[in-house]
Amino acid sequence: MRNETARKIAFLMLAVLLIFLISWMIGSADFFSTAVLAVIVGVFCWDIEEYFDLLKKENHQKNSEPINENSNVQHEKITAYVLNLARAKERWEFILPQVKALGIPYEKITAIDGKKLSEKSKKDIVDEVSYSRFFKMMPEAGTIGCSLSHEKAWRHFLDSDNEFALIFEDDVKFDPKELAEVIKSAIGNQALWDIIGLELNHYGYPQKIAKLSLDKFLVFYITNVKHSGAYFINRSAAKKMLEKFYPIKMPLDHYFTRSWEFGLRFCGVEPRIVEQKFGDSQIKCDEAKKFQDAKTLAVNVAYNMYTAFMQTAYNFLLYLSSRRRL
Repeated sequence: MRNETARKIAFLMLAVLLIFLISWMIGSADFFSTAVLAVIVGVFCWDIEEYFDLLKKENHQKNSEPINENSNVQHEKITAYVLNLARAKERWEFILPQVKALGIPYEKITAIDGKKLSEKSKKDIVDEVSYSRFFKMMPEAGTIGCSLSHEKAWRHFLDSDNEFALIFEDDVKFDPKELAEVIKSAIGNQALWDIIGLELNHYGYPQKIAKLSLDKFLVFYITNVKHSGAYFINRSAAKKMLEKFYPIKMPLDHYFTRSWEFGLRFCGVEPRIVEQKFGDSQIKCDEAKKFQDAKTLAVNVAYNMYTAFMQTAYNFLLYLSSRRRL
């Protein structure tokens, strides 16, 4: 049976979205793109309860587990995986002391250097048509290498007997004591999440669902957040994201925040505790070809609005179902 409350919320959000869309697009897009977006969002509204019911069924057993606030991070099956290019020795020296201070096992993952990929290799693993229309540009070599490096870390994680993985890019800075305390508490609240983004951009309108420390909270983000500099992940999330990884259609930090596509719970920690601090990005290493034709612009608008709506509706429903006493 369909959830009437969820349907009402979905259709209310649809109305707001379409009003915003029409007013925003006056004079900047044609009627066709507006109609396409309306159909896409309408389809999602019809199915949103099914997404939510599937998630509840999948997590029923996990959600019935008691919250264990006395978990010890040293005794859990957890490893930190640090992504580092072979040529980036200074970055390794920068992050290594921080990772060691966490007091958990760690492993260096030699990152994939996008600059060394052949054009044939890139074409074999990237859906260039979808990527260019979603983002109005071709993928940069560094962006492809970044995605492949995270995929490599997920596979190393699943090849182990670890239950959880902390994944770091090599340019992040954090307080090891503070992060260790948050990870310990997150494990005690593992029924609430599948991925915890620790280094994120954008505000996201965070909604608290559990207290992790004296002044840190586990949250759902109602709107867009991005970045993959550091995150905490369980085995279920790694498996599901690997299933749909190829062909690559978007940057990694866009891919793994689309939690509704995987039936996962993407959370964050507020106030945030990890920052990107070391030097310039190694991803933006070349000038990507960009597109401004009418078809690309229409698909890009539809993609962005559809993504925004799905993220907001899905995460808001998760928030309603996952609130904990703070």
